[in-house]
Amino acid sequence: YKDSIGLNNPEIFKVMKAVGQAGGVVTIHAELGDEIDELRNLLFMHGKTEPKFHPLSRLNEMEVVAVKQAIELAAKADCPLYIVHVSVKKSLKIIKKAQKKAQKVYAESCPHYLLLDDTKYSGNFSQTLKQKEIGLDDFRKIPNGAGGVEHRLALLYTYGVLKNKLSINKFVDLVSTQPAKIFGLYPRKGEIAVGADADIVIWDPTKKDIISTKTHHQNCDINIFEGTHTTGAVEYVILNGEIAIENNKLIKKGKGRFLRR
Repeated sequence: YKDSIGLNNPEIFKVMKAVGQAGGVVTIHAELGDEIDELRNLLFMHGKTEPKFHPLSRLNEMEVVAVKQAIELAAKADCPLYIVHVSVKKSLKIIKKAQKKAQKVYAESCPHYLLLDDTKYSGNFSQTLKQKEIGLDDFRKIPNGAGGVEHRLALLYTYGVLKNKLSINKFVDLVSTQPAKIFGLYPRKGEIAVGADADIVIWDPTKKDIISTKTHHQNCDINIFEGTHTTGAVEYVILNGEIAIENNKLIKKGKGRFLRR
C-alpha cells in the first residue's frame, strides 16, 4: 500500500510518537509492502498472472517480520499498538511474547482468517464479483479483502462458543467489552450499567441461519461463507435507548457521533 496508505518505518515511528504522547492507540496492518510489490512483479514477469498467484505474493514471513518491526517501533515510541488482520500463528506468538513483557500490544483477526484456509479462499472489505474480475489476467489488480462484518458474531458464536472454544462470557468480552477498553470508550461503551450508553444487542442463541448473498445486507454480490450454517443471531439492536434493528430489519437510522477517548 505504499502508493496509497502505506508508511515506511521512520514515518510509522513519527506517528507512534505523536499518538503515544496524545494517549491514543495506533492500529496497523503489518506486511512488508516493498517486498510484496517486488514479488508480485516478479511473478507477473514470469507469466504467473492468474488470481491463484495473489496469495503466493504475500508470504507468511512478510507478515511475521512486519509484526516484529511494528512491535519494536511501538516499544521505542512508548505507544500502544493494535495489529489488525493477524493471520499467521507465528505473528501471534511474537505478540504474546511482547505482552508478557507488559507491552501494550493487541492482536485482532477476522473470521475468514480463523475459519478458512488456502484450499478454499483467501480483511474485511466488501467487493463485488465484477470488481474482483478486474484481476483475472493480472492478479495485482485484484482488490483485497472479503466482506465479513455482517456475519462476524454468528460465525464466532457458532464455531467458537458452540464448539467449546470460547465461553459465552469470553464471547461478549471479545466483541464488546475489550474493544471498548482498548480504544478508551469504557465504561461508556462495552458494559450494561447505570450511566453507560444504552447501546444493547439482544442475542438469540438458538436461531439458525444459512449465509447467502440472497439475504445478506453487505454491499457485494459474493460471500466466501455462502451456504454456511450458523446458530445464533441478533434479535434486536438498541441504539441510545431506541430500537434500531428488529428481525433483521433496520428500523431507525443511526445517529453516529464522534466519541473522545
